[in-house]
Amino acid sequence: MGKIINFNEAKEKNDPNITIMTIDGNVHVVPKGFFNDVIDGKTNILDLDDFGIIIRSILKEWLVEIKKNA
Repeated sequence: MGKIINFNEAKEKNDPNITIMTIDGNVHVVPKGFFNDVIDGKTNILDLDDFGIIIRSILKEWLVEIKKNA
C-alpha cells in the first residue's frame, strides 16, 4: 500500500512533482525533492514505495533516451 503524500505541503514548498508512468501501466507522482534528497544522501531510494517497478521504468526511459541521442 502506498503512502499518502500531502500535495498541499509540497505545493507550499514550491516543490514540483515528477510523474512516472511505470511499465506495468500505473502512474506514480513523486515530489522532485525526494529525488534531490536521495542524490544528497538524506533519503534512501529504497524508501520509495513501489521502488522496484519505478526504478525499472526510470532506467528503461533513460536507456531509450541514450539510444535516441547516440
